[in-house]
Amino acid sequence: MSLQNKRVKYDARLIKDSTNRTGNTDENELQHYTGSRYFNGEECGHYYNDGSTTSNLIHHLATKHKIYKPGSAEEAKHLKEQPQLDIRVAIKKRKPKSKTEYKQIWQNVTEFIIEDNQPLYVLQSKSFRKLLLSLDEHFEIPCDKSIKLMIGEAFEWSKDQLLELLKVNCTAASITTDFWTSKARHGYISVTCSWISHDWTLCKTLLALQRVRYPHTSEIIKELLNKIFADWAIASKLLTIITNNGTHTLQLTIGKGLNLVKTLILRAKRLIDFFNFSPKQRERLQTAQEFLGYTQIKHVIGDVSTRWNSTYCAWEHLIELKRAIKFLPGQLKSDLNKDAQKDGEKLKKIMLSDNEWLLIEDLLNLLSVFEDVTKLLSGAKYCTISLMYPAIAALIASIKPGIQPSSSNFELNFRENLADDLPDEKITILDSAEVTISDNKNEVEIEVIDLTAVTGHCRKKIDITEPIQTKDIVSNIRKLLYNSMFSYWKDIHKQSVRHEAIGKLRDLYEVVQNDYNISDDTNQMILSAEHTNSTEHHSNRVRKSILDMIYASPNPADSSEEIDKYLEINEEYKETNPLEWWKLHEKRFPTLAIIARKYLGICAISVPSERLFSDIGNNITNKKINLDPNLVEQMLFLKRNINVMGSIFPPI
Repeated sequence: MSLQNKRVKYDARLIKDSTNRTGNTDENELQHYTGSRYFNGEECGHYYNDGSTTSNLIHHLATKHKIYKPGSAEEAKHLKEQPQLDIRVAIKKRKPKSKTEYKQIWQNVTEFIIEDNQPLYVLQSKSFRKLLLSLDEHFEIPCDKSIKLMIGEAFEWSKDQLLELLKVNCTAASITTDFWTSKARHGYISVTCSWISHDWTLCKTLLALQRVRYPHTSEIIKELLNKIFADWAIASKLLTIITNNGTHTLQLTIGKGLNLVKTLILRAKRLIDFFNFSPKQRERLQTAQEFLGYTQIKHVIGDVSTRWNSTYCAWEHLIELKRAIKFLPGQLKSDLNKDAQKDGEKLKKIMLSDNEWLLIEDLLNLLSVFEDVTKLLSGAKYCTISLMYPAIAALIASIKPGIQPSSSNFELNFRENLADDLPDEKITILDSAEVTISDNKNEVEIEVIDLTAVTGHCRKKIDITEPIQTKDIVSNIRKLLYNSMFSYWKDIHKQSVRHEAIGKLRDLYEVVQNDYNISDDTNQMILSAEHTNSTEHHSNRVRKSILDMIYASPNPADSSEEIDKYLEINEEYKETNPLEWWKLHEKRFPTLAIIARKYLGICAISVPSERLFSDIGNNITNKKINLDPNLVEQMLFLKRNINVMGSIFPPI
């Protein structure tokens, strides 16, 4: 029933009651009443004397003023023809929410600030406040102090939840840790933890992100790590601690190889900087792409010295823009504008030669396998430790000079001294990403890392006037890369590595069987009697059904039988998730499942810590350089752990 028709029913009843009481109705009073309540102050000109019925009034309202009797067919037809109420009007007429609902909104605003790296001063933004009030005019927007208080409370509650989760769901913890310096020049240490849960889910959490005051000595770091492990009660569960390892090894390897083309790197960087640091040249490059019919407009990108694949990505973009870049000098020189003609001459002067363009393409092809391995081992949602040896073995096989990659990842025939015939030159790693090279420079002084020098750093001037000689460059770089990878991964070349791995697996199998009992009823890992109360163990036993007995896989009697049955299984497809596989075969290989759950949670490289520092950089910006380190830790802790815990706030 509409509000309007409710009024009709009430007012008609009121008029009837008034008539019954007084015996007559004052026309002026009725005129004022009906005019002001129904007809927006306009007189109708129709009056009812004493003795008139409400039916006549209702009929008059329906025919004259389109106000119908509640529940009638005329009312339903009229309401159907009416336009929908404006959403803004509906919002304004809403009643205030309950305290619980407004608390939930406060929590949502807090999560928005945490997950999207928003500054706290967004709460003072007029447009943001306008947005919130447009959704609910009764909402009391929290101040930054209230949000900080909520973050602190969420941090303490989430710590307790994570502590309990580690206690009941983590059997072996793999740690990654690293140091980082913020823009505020504060040193931070990060500690992340990964493990495989009882339901075969890969869990990754942030345990600590703490500011560390100088000096950063080994003793201070040791004490700090021990305290973190003790606070989280995982000291007895620690399996591995991963530092800056895999990606750093690839960085060193590629740095050694690219040392042979350091002049090309600087010449390419000068060309990139020509477009990257001038809005005018950037727009001209975009115009050239549009003229040449590029389906997607791209821009040149710079590189970062600490990430080798940033150079790879910069070169990839450069090659994709090659046609537009080579088109520009002629187009600019034919322009009537003298400034454009001068820019055309400059661009022609710093242009790479045809052989240099081809060399970059060949180097991209050579380095593509390093890029693939870097991405593969940097995965965050799948197991990476099981991919380490096969990936490195495949990488080494693919770059082996003059030999096609082996069909086996392990049976590789290595020769240690492939780089002996290269010229005697100090192995240096170019560190030029932060150097800006102008188009009028013919000689660049840069800092290089000298692996043969005592200090490790030196200054070196490099002439970039003339194009480099490209003959035999790719083959020599291939030899350097191969030799460097061999020096870092000496054991992987052994043909006996598979047999050694199986032998270690058998030894580990015996250790696990001595330390743990496999419950036939639950197939869960249970600590041996010295760690587990027998009464509790008995109470947790579950009666098996007849179907469990019929379809249960027989448990192997000893290590040889279980391991041999496992090794006889055909290899799965590359798309197979190891955790899903073990979830299906846990009952068939109970002891091996314990080992798999323990070791598959190890991160192949320290990417979790490196990604964390990138996230911190989004929080500690130039505008937020004075952000409290404790608040930084709390916000990053909540952001990184919300997926594992499901929520950072207790139920309301």
